[in-house]
Amino acid sequence: MWPGGGRGAGHGAGRGGLEIDLTSNDERTGRRLQRATIIWNSLEVGITVWLVAFVLDSLIEVFASLVVLWHMRHLDRTGAADRGALRLVGLAFALLAGYLIVRATRALWIGDQPSSSPLGIAYMSVTALVMFGLAR
Repeated sequence: MWPGGGRGAGHGAGRGGLEIDLTSNDERTGRRLQRATIIWNSLEVGITVWLVAFVLDSLIEVFASLVVLWHMRHLDRTGAADRGALRLVGLAFALLAGYLIVRATRALWIGDQPSSSPLGIAYMSVTALVMFGLAR
């Protein structure tokens, strides 16, 4: 089950999901972290358009975070709601994988060589620190 999936002992038992018993403080923290992730990934959309034109990745990450946030607020925490949320996130990442395969194949076919970007390297370093901090 997703983080924030249970509100009390025994919630969701017998549905085949992993049971997590979170307090309302844990749920608030989870929502704050999801909102921070959405804000950061939304900023990435603007920055990556300007910097490396890799918008689709950030948009899909924002979409996945919105689905998780929706799921955390959803009162009907049944196995069906879990499966629906997982399918939405899975579909988004499957679309991203397809897009990356097409882009990589095209780049290999035409012999495209990436250029070096000190600003891009600095940006990715900051992104890694932010995302690992949010994950922690």
